[in-house]
Amino acid sequence: MELSFRQRDLLDYIKWCVREYGRPPSYREMRQYLNVASDNVVFKYLNKLEEAELIVRDKGTARNIQIL
Repeated sequence: MELSFRQRDLLDYIKWCVREYGRPPSYREMRQYLNVASDNVVFKYLNKLEEAELIVRDKGTARNIQIL
């Protein structure tokens, strides 16, 4: 699956946060990083990353992203 520039950028940001802080960013931090007003955009990008099998999310926890 081909990722858009913004999806790839978000993945790189998630990796950076894990490397720098030892945890993935919150949805608010991702929204601010992408400079978008809606969480829906973040959710759509994360869904694409999950479909591409680049991340896994545990729907029941906060900061629930694991990089594969």
